[in-house]
Amino acid sequence: NEREQALVLEAIVEHSKLNDPKDNPVTIILKDADRLANLGPQYFIRDAQHEEGLPAIDPRHSISNPNPGASYHNRKTVYEGAVYTLEWEAMLRTSKARKISKKRFKLMRKCLKDIEDQLAEVGLRPYPL
Repeated sequence: NEREQALVLEAIVEHSKLNDPKDNPVTIILKDADRLANLGPQYFIRDAQHEEGLPAIDPRHSISNPNPGASYHNRKTVYEGAVYTLEWEAMLRTSKARKISKKRFKLMRKCLKDIEDQLAEVGLRPYPL
């Protein structure tokens, strides 16, 4: 019906925006699903595929020393984008999305820690060299 079509269209238009208390139920589910689809180790593959030319990492910036000019939508490296996905944990609103995401957030944190450990191991952390 027209009401359901309006909810779906609104969800499509709004799904890439930050959460809003006025989000309709379809928008809430789509926002959660979109975050889940982009969370986890596949993030690195997807970002490299869609962001040609984006450097993998900048040794000046890390989880504890982020680039002040960066955000998820304005990431300067693939690594930074991965760090910003951790913000989504607090943004998930459905119980099913929160349940599904636990393992993925844990794995993403491990991947990011492993990257930091590897950089330290080869002498690229802490910066400056």
